[in-house]
Amino acid sequence: MTCTHWKAVEFFKDQAEYEKFMGWLLLRIQSREAKPVSAKEFKKDNDADSEKWFRCAQCHTVWRLLRYQPGLTAGSFRPLPSEIEAH
Repeated sequence: MTCTHWKAVEFFKDQAEYEKFMGWLLLRIQSREAKPVSAKEFKKDNDADSEKWFRCAQCHTVWRLLRYQPGLTAGSFRPLPSEIEAH
């Protein structure tokens, strides 16, 4: 199932864009449109500092957020493939 409620971010161009996105995501959490989920459901070796996982309340798709880290990673926000979600 593909989530039509949120849009993927292939990469954040800078810290400001990442922070703006985090503000949007926080509003989704506060309005219960998004729910943080434990990464342990999907990945055993989760790096809690660099990645977070969220579920869309409308369609239940799980999304992975990689933090923007200058010089290391541009970060991203993408849905999990459905075959991983099913496990």
